[in-house]
Amino acid sequence: MNIDSFALSAYSIKNPKHTANRQGFKRKNPTIFLMPYLTIFVFFLIFLSGQSYAESNSVILTQFGTGNLGIADQSDPSTRNNLINQFQTGANNTSEAIQENGTTDSSIKHIQIGNGNTSLLLSQDNSTAIHVDIIQIGDGNIIASTQLDSTGSTGSLNQIGQANVINLGQGSSIYDKITIFQQGYSNDASGFQFLGSNNNIFTSQFGNANVSRNIVIESTNSNIYVLQHGTGNASSATQGIDSLEVITTTQQGDNNSSDIAQSVGSNNIANTIQLGSENSLILFQSITSFGKANVFQTGVLNSLTARQIGFFNDFSTIQIGTENNSDILQDGDYLAADILQLGTLNTVTAEQTGNLNRALISQLGVTNNHELSQSASNNFALALQAGIGNHGSISQ
Repeated sequence: MNIDSFALSAYSIKNPKHTANRQGFKRKNPTIFLMPYLTIFVFFLIFLSGQSYAESNSVILTQFGTGNLGIADQSDPSTRNNLINQFQTGANNTSEAIQENGTTDSSIKHIQIGNGNTSLLLSQDNSTAIHVDIIQIGDGNIIASTQLDSTGSTGSLNQIGQANVINLGQGSSIYDKITIFQQGYSNDASGFQFLGSNNNIFTSQFGNANVSRNIVIESTNSNIYVLQHGTGNASSATQGIDSLEVITTTQQGDNNSSDIAQSVGSNNIANTIQLGSENSLILFQSITSFGKANVFQTGVLNSLTARQIGFFNDFSTIQIGTENNSDILQDGDYLAADILQLGTLNTVTAEQTGNLNRALISQLGVTNNHELSQSASNNFALALQAGIGNHGSISQ
């Protein structure tokens, strides 16, 4: 025992009260001094247990030039295994991308080369394994892309030129695909797919001021293909509440227009080609299945309006020349019509109802006119007119 310990023991013998106080002090020490720290530590653990952090997400942001703005947001703690890759070179380009609300295994890839290009918003929300790839080369191009509540859907968007605009939207979309390519100036394309699966939209535009609008709603395994080459061409294609539908539109020239809609049916096909200037067509396939429509127009100011209702209806129209016009209605089952017009200002009006009716109409020349009406069943009509100013009419 050292001197200090011996002195303390001697003091304690003389002062037993001190010894009791000292022993009591030793018993109270852990409680008095450790409890506040233990309390803080427990609250800290509770705080950490209530926090979540986004997992395994990646952002690659590369910018060269002046005044470019890049924004990538993966801060939502429910997102994981996502990628945002943004590359910008030039001046005053803007790229904004966000992945949120449980989005997983998805990617946004965005390349901009030029000046003043903008992505208004590249958004992926509550989706799984969706992807969008975007390339803009030129000046003043604009893209907006939204993918919501979707699985396995993709978008591929490319613009080369100036002041081109693309809008993409996929909502409650399963393995849908949108591909849009534009080259030139002031072209405008949009693709929207909602509440469907395994649908495809493909749009390619070359030239200036072409417009393409494509919408698919509640469809399965349907396809839209649009090719426009020239200036001021306009195309609209819509598919809704259907399956296994196909729309193919080709327009080459200037100021041609096409409006095609397929709804409430299945296995319908619409193939249209327009070459020249200011040709137009309007085609509806509604409440119909296994319908076929083939249209070829070349020249200037040719026009067609057609509607199919029923099952297994089929028509083909060829118009070559200037200001030829066809107006067709098929309302029934197993109806067929073939129409050829060659010349100027020729007109055909064909109305088929009933079942199993067939018509062949041919007009060559100028200002010829033919009217067809088939309302019963199992009828056949053949009309041929050549020359100037002929008029024909068949009713069955």
